Amino acid sequence: MYNNNRLTDQLNTTNTIFNVTVRRHNHSDVMTALGAAITVALALDINPTGLLKIREYSTNKSDEYQSAFYSKINSNDRAVKLYGWHESIKRSLNWTSNKSISESQNTLFDLLDHIYYHIEWKPKPYPCTKAEREAAAKRYNLLPSDYKPFEDDGLAPGDYFYVEPYNALSRSPWEPYDFPRERRDFNDPQQFNAQMYLASGHNPEQLNEILKEQPL
Repeated sequence: MYNNNRLTDQLNTTNTIFNVTVRRHNHSDVMTALGAAITVALALDINPTGLLKIREYSTNKSDEYQSAFYSKINSNDRAVKLYGWHESIKRSLNWTSNKSISESQNTLFDLLDHIYYHIEWKPKPYPCTKAEREAAAKRYNLLPSDYKPFEDDGLAPGDYFYVEPYNALSRSPWEPYDFPRERRDFNDPQQFNAQMYLASGHNPEQLNEILKEQPL
């Protein structure tokens, strides 16, 4: 039998990893974390719908809707990203359906035990007072005047600091980036395309508001 308390803790940890990964890392990392999170959810008989941050919108919407949601990402790029995302989900579903609980127990524990997540990476509660904001700024090595948490919309990752997304096309293609394809170094702010993976990606009006000030 599964140790439900242990698995529930692991699921919460994996979900935290996924939420932070969405905001900090590239798309392949997001898919890996998502696949692991869904596998754990299914093993616990938990509906994984809440982990799915992307919705595949039909391409036969009005031009106005498409231009608002897609913003600066073309339909081919979006199709490629969605294909990779769906393949990740499919692998997790196949892995779970092809094994009995007893067969998959050790494999599942091994998978979760090898997901490295240092406790210091876990955000603290959302800062509500000036003192809490100053403490959070110090924790992330920021000046209090530079520190700004994510909007407390129920989805915010605690006191994790907000950084403006950027447009990769505005960066030099000749720099030796950690992720050359995204023109991005490790722990850099996310690209504006990554906003599709957040809850705001479901709201074209809100997404447009976020992206309108980004450089072309």
